[in-house]
Amino acid sequence: MNLFIAEETQMSAPDTNIKTQERRHKGALGGMKLVLGFVAVILLIFVGYLFFASDGPEEAESQVEVGPGIEVTEPDNAIPAGEVD
Repeated sequence: MNLFIAEETQMSAPDTNIKTQERRHKGALGGMKLVLGFVAVILLIFVGYLFFASDGPEEAESQVEVGPGIEVTEPDNAIPAGEVD
């Protein structure tokens, strides 16, 4: 059993001209570019709709982003952990 394939038995196009192939497949390549452009436009419209149609953050009057150097403090009316009314 020979694991190596001789160079002359490999399956590939013997003489490939990229310019000729581009010209022969002009319609298919143009269609692919058109579809990609259409999908990009639809994606931008969808993301814009999601962004502008949102009502903002839920369940909080304001959102606070904690970063380096910012101390987190509890509000005056906070219920201590473990206590339930």
